[in-house]
Amino acid sequence: MMPMSLSTSARPRAAEQSVSRMTSRRLQETLRDHDLRGERAIAIAQGAISGFILVLHWAADAKHGPTTVHAWVVVPLGLLMLSSALRWMLAKSQDLPERALDVLNVIDVGLFLSLLWSYQYVHAHPAGGSLKTPSFVLLFVLIALRALRFHPRPILIAGSAAVIGWSLFVCSAVFTDGLTAITHDYREYLTSFKILLGAEVEKIAALAALVFFLAIATYSARKLLGRAAHATDYEEALRAAERHLEEATQTRQRAESALAELDRHKADLVEQNRRFDAALANMTQGLCMFDEDQRLMVCNDRYVKMYGLSKDLAMPGTPFRKIIESRIASGLYSGDDPAKYLEERLAAAREPIPNTKIQELRDGRVIAIMHEPMEHGGWVATHEDITQLRRIEARLSHMSHHDSLTDLPNRTLLREQIVTSLKRASAESSSLVALLIDLSRFKDVNDTLGPSVGDALLQGVAQRLSRRLKGIEMIACIGGNEFVVLQVADKPATAAAALAKKINTILSTSFDVEDH
Repeated sequence: MMPMSLSTSARPRAAEQSVSRMTSRRLQETLRDHDLRGERAIAIAQGAISGFILVLHWAADAKHGPTTVHAWVVVPLGLLMLSSALRWMLAKSQDLPERALDVLNVIDVGLFLSLLWSYQYVHAHPAGGSLKTPSFVLLFVLIALRALRFHPRPILIAGSAAVIGWSLFVCSAVFTDGLTAITHDYREYLTSFKILLGAEVEKIAALAALVFFLAIATYSARKLLGRAAHATDYEEALRAAERHLEEATQTRQRAESALAELDRHKADLVEQNRRFDAALANMTQGLCMFDEDQRLMVCNDRYVKMYGLSKDLAMPGTPFRKIIESRIASGLYSGDDPAKYLEERLAAAREPIPNTKIQELRDGRVIAIMHEPMEHGGWVATHEDITQLRRIEARLSHMSHHDSLTDLPNRTLLREQIVTSLKRASAESSSLVALLIDLSRFKDVNDTLGPSVGDALLQGVAQRLSRRLKGIEMIACIGGNEFVVLQVADKPATAAAALAKKINTILSTSFDVEDH
């Protein structure tokens, strides 16, 4: 009994480590998804800003005559839109290319500064006037929208590029026009070039965009922190449950130790009875004690309730045979032959050595009976309902040998089956055929329709193969979108070709997954 208890107590620690790894992996996946969505949002917002500036310039030009196209304005804005499109494409991959995005951030800032520098050629004013252009406030928005990714790296890269670029911008203006032109009155600059209304529109739009981007960034941060807190609470609750299970196992071990101590101190009858009564009152197992004539000496309430015994049968002096016959009459026995079961139980009661027997009753319960013979005849037995434990062990065994998504055998069970099948093939003078199935374009399904559709597709493939492939050794899922089919055949080449053709036919029919 002790090896079972030690194994049970070792499970919580392994489960706790597994939960910690699973929680960490989920948080990493959440952060990666947030980065991808953030970069796509930056691409959309930057493209919208570029289009907004282009519309303002065209509107300003329309007031003074036919609309003309200024290459100095259109080229930088067009390159900004192209950069946004390239950013969108990079954000569709599983892992973000950080270095490429860093280069794009520097290029975006450089393009915007070149747009500001071009105003002297578009509006025919000195180079120093570009320092006073209201569009400078949009440079702050260009940097602030990097906060949509909720990561310091793009903000630091773009901000550093803006600081260096604007410093060169100022130095170029001083070199071109001198300090006098740069310090020229700002109000005179706005009115002389008739861009006062456009300047205010740019300021208002920049302020609204700045508030919008920062609001989205803080909302995403709050949502991400909430998920992390939920994962932490879940992990702590599971650890507490595992600790409770370990404490329960230790309590069970203490009860078994108390029972063993009772058997070693039979000389003092009064002390023995006191300890025995205490153990009976607190045990979770059913306990019964019979004398050398196979008559009941004592049993606890758990034993009576476990087998639905009447009060008369629970009285001292009741023959063991009568109790077994009552259980048979109630249908609480194992096997198909009641008479055979009765003889087995009577023979087990006479065994002179300790033993443990597992019985599966007809009502579905599994009972572990630990038989301990006494020195002067008779025996003590504990009856424990291990139905739930067996189900858990069966489930754990199934999980360790099967893929969690498709419920097909995994690599471990596949390896065991290969050994078994090779022995069978050798004995029958045949061969073992193994086919590896790799689903083409499965990554495209995950990237375009999402992991949930991909998982449903894998389940559909597993179900269809299991349902339609007959006469084979095993279908296994060895990870991702890979499957293995085993078959023992006399003619391996012919059998492999036929099996491959059949599998191709089975999987060539379309799958209907969530309206796709």
